[in-house]
Amino acid sequence: MVEPFQEEGVTTTLEFLKKENAYRRKERNNTEPHKKLAGLKYEFSKVEDLDEEEYEERENLITKPESGCQVVSLIFPDGTNTMMIVNEEQDSLSCLRAKLGIRAREQRRTRSYTTDTNISFLQFFYELKGIVQQVPKEMEQLKFKELLTLEHIKENVINECLVLYFGVNESRGSLNSERKGTETLREIVEITLNGISEFKQQVFAINKAEDCKKTEIIILNIDGEQQTYLKGKDLVSLEGNAEELKITFTPRQEADTPSFVVLFKSKEAFNLCLAAINLNYPSDLPEEAFSLERYQVAYDSVNDTRHFLVKKINRYGFKQKRLVWFCKDDFSFHITNLTLKSHKIHEMRNISQFIKKGKRKLSIRFENDSKIRDILILFNSALELYEFNSLAQNMIHLLNESQCKTEKFSVVSQESSESPTNSARTSRKYTWLNKQNFPTVSEESNELSYNVVQTSFISHDRRFLILNGDLKEIKLNNHKNNPIKQIPIQSAKIVFSKEDLRKIKIESGKDKIELIFPSVFMKYHFVCNFNKLKYPERGLLGKPKQLLTIPLKIWVSSWNIGYMDEPNSEELLRWLEGSEGHDVIALGFQECKKSKRVAWLTALNNYLDSKEYSMIAFISMWEMFLIIYARDELKEKITDIQKLYKPTGIAHIIGNKGGLVITFKIEETSYCFVSCHLAAREERVPQRNQNVKDLLSLKPSSLEMDFTVEFDYIFWFGDMNYRVEENYDLTVEMCATNQISTLWDKDQLIRQRNENCIFSQFFEGNLNFCPSYRWSRLVDEWSNKRNQAPSWTDRIMYKTHRQIELLQYTALHKCYGSDHKPITGSFATQALQWYMPEYLSISQQDPQYGIVEFNWLQIELDDSLHTSMIQLSFYSPFILCIPYSTKIDAGNEKKFRLEAKLLPTITIVFADETFVREQRVVALLWQFTENGGQEVIGQASLQFQGLFHDYDSNSTIDSSASLNSSEISAYLEFQTRRIGQIKASWKYYVSTIKDQPN
Repeated sequence: MVEPFQEEGVTTTLEFLKKENAYRRKERNNTEPHKKLAGLKYEFSKVEDLDEEEYEERENLITKPESGCQVVSLIFPDGTNTMMIVNEEQDSLSCLRAKLGIRAREQRRTRSYTTDTNISFLQFFYELKGIVQQVPKEMEQLKFKELLTLEHIKENVINECLVLYFGVNESRGSLNSERKGTETLREIVEITLNGISEFKQQVFAINKAEDCKKTEIIILNIDGEQQTYLKGKDLVSLEGNAEELKITFTPRQEADTPSFVVLFKSKEAFNLCLAAINLNYPSDLPEEAFSLERYQVAYDSVNDTRHFLVKKINRYGFKQKRLVWFCKDDFSFHITNLTLKSHKIHEMRNISQFIKKGKRKLSIRFENDSKIRDILILFNSALELYEFNSLAQNMIHLLNESQCKTEKFSVVSQESSESPTNSARTSRKYTWLNKQNFPTVSEESNELSYNVVQTSFISHDRRFLILNGDLKEIKLNNHKNNPIKQIPIQSAKIVFSKEDLRKIKIESGKDKIELIFPSVFMKYHFVCNFNKLKYPERGLLGKPKQLLTIPLKIWVSSWNIGYMDEPNSEELLRWLEGSEGHDVIALGFQECKKSKRVAWLTALNNYLDSKEYSMIAFISMWEMFLIIYARDELKEKITDIQKLYKPTGIAHIIGNKGGLVITFKIEETSYCFVSCHLAAREERVPQRNQNVKDLLSLKPSSLEMDFTVEFDYIFWFGDMNYRVEENYDLTVEMCATNQISTLWDKDQLIRQRNENCIFSQFFEGNLNFCPSYRWSRLVDEWSNKRNQAPSWTDRIMYKTHRQIELLQYTALHKCYGSDHKPITGSFATQALQWYMPEYLSISQQDPQYGIVEFNWLQIELDDSLHTSMIQLSFYSPFILCIPYSTKIDAGNEKKFRLEAKLLPTITIVFADETFVREQRVVALLWQFTENGGQEVIGQASLQFQGLFHDYDSNSTIDSSASLNSSEISAYLEFQTRRIGQIKASWKYYVSTIKDQPN
C-alpha cells in the first residue's frame, strides 16, 4: 500500500497532514476498537455535552468549525474606523447601513462622515489587488454568508473580520486625473515584477515629446498618484507576446528599477504601447513573440550548482532581486540581476568570510586587498540560507584542498561593528537623501521640507515631504516639487518600522505611505514637528521636568464558557460591572462554539457600546477569540495594531489549543495581550510548558527577540490548565474552611515558576480566591468528575518594563453557565505621551545626541547553558543604529567580564535627560551555531534610569562632564525563564557627531 507522503500532488505540510490523518482514520476504521469508539459519535453528538478532556479524546470525530465573518471593520475617509458585529445568516450590508444611520442620528460618536452626511449617499468599497472598488448596490441585500461566497470579497476577511471602506463615491478615475499634454497612452493594466510576485492593478502611461525624441514611462496607482518614473532611454531590452498581451520591460541597472511585466487588457492598448516606444512590431504576425537584445545565460549542469533567487540589500538599504550561484569549474561565485545583464563573477579565493546575520541574511566579505564592497543578501527562507551555506562550505573545502588557496579561512563568523557615531559618519547614504540632511524652511508659507524616499510597488522614488503649519497638512511632492498628495494632519497616524529605524508609514484611511529618511534623527525631527501641529496645546507647557504620562487603567478578563448559551443582561452585568472606569478592556474566550459566538459578541458590544467603549481589535481561532475595547476618546492615540495567532493542537495545525496575540501602541508606550488555551489533563505539565514556548515563536515584528521583552506591558491570560496536585476531598475542605493559601504549594504553575521552568519573569497576584474550575454549571457547588481537585486553571500573568500596580485579581463565582468561573484583573499603567522637545529648533544644524558608553559589562550564565562564540547587540527605537560588540570566545565559561574596548557605544537620538531616563535598551546575547549560523540565546532589558540617580537638574551634561552609574543588573531571559544575569557600569554624556573622536 502506498503511504500518504508518497502520493503525488502533496506539496505542502498542511496537505500532507490532511492526507495522513485521513489515511490513519481509514486504517483505524478497519479495526474493532475504533468501531467501538466511533459509536460514541452518536452518544455525544452535541459538543456541549463534552467536557474538555472528553473533547480531546474525540476531536477527530467532531466537525471542525468553518471560517466565516463575524466582525466587520469599516474604514472611513477621515482615517477613523468602526468595528461592528454581524450575523452571517441574518445580516447584510444594508443592515449595517441602517445601524450606522441610527448612530449618526444619536450623534454620540462625532465623525463627519456619519453625522454630517446622509448615510444613504455613502457607499461600501472593498480592496482587490491594490485597488479599492465599490460594492455593487444589489450586493448590499445579500446575507453575509452569500456575500462571502464571492472570492473578491472573501479575500478581505482576516481572522473572521471583514475589512471594508465606507465613504462618498468619489471619482476614483486615475484614467481621468490630470494628464500631460504629450501623453499618448493611459491604460489600467496589471503589473508584476518579472513574474516573481502577484499581478497588481496599476495605471500605465506613456508621455512622448512632439519631436518624438523623448519618451517617458510612468506607472501610477489606481488613484492616479505617480509610483514609478522611467525614461525611455533607460530601457535596454524588452520581451513581449501578443497572444497574452504581455510586455516585459528591462531597465538598465543604473535606473534602480527591476524588470517588470505589463499585462494589457486589449490588443489596441498593446499595439499603442509598442508604437509609442518606437518598436517595429510585425502586426501581421500577432501570435509571434518578439525579443530585443535579450541576454540569455547558459546553465552548465555539470559545473554550476543550484541557483538561488535572493534579494541583495544595497548600501541604501533597498532590496534588489538577484540570482546567485557557485561554479565548481573555476571556484567562482556569481551574482546577476533578473535580466542577466549585470553578471558579476568573483573568485572564491578573494572571499574572506560568509557572515550569517539573523535567520535569512548573509554577508559576503572580501579580502581587503581586493577592494570589493561587501555583499549583503536576503534569502527567501532559513532553509535556503542553510542550503546555500552548505554549498559554500563544500566549495571552501574543495578550494582548500586544491592549489588555488593554501591558507584556510573561516566559513562563518560574526561582524564586529564600529562605534555607531563613527559608522553614522562614515556610512554612505542614498544620494538623494544625502543632498539635504536637514529640513529646509519656508517662513512665508510656514513649511518644513524633508528629502525622503518613498518605497512603492516597483521602485523607490525621490520625494519632498512637507509639513505645512498654516494648512495643518502633510504634502508629498515628487523630486521636481510637483504635488502628489495632501493629507490633513488630524486624520494622519504614524507607524514606526522596527526593522529599519529610518522608516515610517503614514496612514490615513486607505492611504498608506512608506518613507525612508536620511537618518533616525531626521525621522524624529519630522515626527516631533508633526505632533506639535497635531497637538498644539501640549507645546504650551514648556519644558517639563519629566516626560508627561497618561494614566491608563487596564481591565483583563478570561472566561472558558464551556459552550454555554449567550448570557442574559443580569449575567453580563455581574461579569462586566467591574470594567467600568477602565480605559482599555481585554476579553479572552475559550470553548465558545461558533454558532454561539455572534450572540456573545453582540451582547458584549451592545453593553460596552452603551458605556462609550469602541472595539479596536478582534482575532479568533476555532473556539477561541480575543477582543479589545478602548474608551472612545483614546482611539485616535492607538496605532500599530498587530494581530497574530498560533495553534498548538495536533501537529500544531489543530486550533482547539493555542494562543491569540494583539499588540498596539498608545502614544509612545506599547501593550501586548496574549490569550491562550493550553493542553489539558493534570499530568501534561511538560506539554503546557511547551505550548507557552511555542507561542513565543510568534513575532509581531521581524526582530530577533521574544515579544515579552519587546513590549512595555505584557498581559498573558486564559485557560492555562495548570492543576492543583491534591486529592479532591482535601482541596474542597481547604476551600470551605478558607485555607486556600495551603494549596499554593500544590499549584503546578506556582511550582513551575519557582523552579524556573516557565513564566519565571512574570508576576501574578495572590490566589486569594477559590479555584475557578471545576464547578457545577448552575449552582454554587463543586463538580466532582474523575476525582479531579478544584484548580486555578484560569490565570492572569503580567510583565512590565515600566510602572504598574495590580489593583484587583479575582474570580467571579456568581457567574453561572460554565464549569469555569471568569477571572478578572485590574491594573494601573502609565503611557508616555509623544515626545515633543522644546529645544528642537528647525535651524539647528548640528544636533546633540545622548552618548552611553560602558565602563565594563559582566555576563553570568546558568550551568545548563553551553556556549562557545558569543556576541552582544543592543536595540532601542531611539538609537542611531544597532551596535554590536566584538565577537567573544566564551570557552564554555559561565561567568566572564568584558572591558570597555570590547563593547560598543550607544548613541541616543535625543540628549534631553528627561527623555533618556524613561528609555531602555534591550541587550541580545547571540551564540554561533555549529552550522555557521547564529541565534539569540538570551535577552535583557536595561533601564537608563539608573544613570540619573545622582543627577542635579541645575548642572550641565556635555562631552567634558558625564554621569557615571553605579552597578546595574538585569536578568537574562529566554522563553520566559531566567538563563543568567547581566551586570554593568556605564556613563552618559552629551555630544555631537563632530565632537566624537575619529
